[in-house]
Amino acid sequence: MRKWISSWFWTVLVCAQADVGLQPAPVPASATNSTGLSSLATNQVKVLPAMPVSVFEFTDSSRDPFFPHSDRFKKKAVAVTNAPPDPLLGFELILNGITGVPGRRMALINRRAVQAGEETELPGPQGRRIRVRCVEVLEDSVVVLIGNSSQPKTLTLRQ
Repeated sequence: MRKWISSWFWTVLVCAQADVGLQPAPVPASATNSTGLSSLATNQVKVLPAMPVSVFEFTDSSRDPFFPHSDRFKKKAVAVTNAPPDPLLGFELILNGITGVPGRRMALINRRAVQAGEETELPGPQGRRIRVRCVEVLEDSVVVLIGNSSQPKTLTLRQ
């Protein structure tokens, strides 16, 4: 087996070296046109026929042949609402701590320190920034205004 592989390798190598020196055959004069170019179609790209395109039309009476009880071709009703989405949906304020003396208390809301009367922006849902204004810092709670709301919200420490 080893001898056969060795002889096969040398045969391929010798044939490859012999092919390097070959020149293409000359084109006969009768095969050239007036511009001097060959009219033989040896190197022309074969034109393939166009592939047919499948076109499917789905109507209300269409059904899937593999899943006949499926309702994926039926149109679904879309609920239309005119109310804008609530920007605070999914936003939660957490009072992490309160520190300071009774005259100058500071609150830690969502890991951000604020004093009474200060306003800060906190990261909200979907990359939005929510404005929070600290109205008052009490001994165990904080009164804040969120966004443009006029109703204060009280945050209490977790027990």
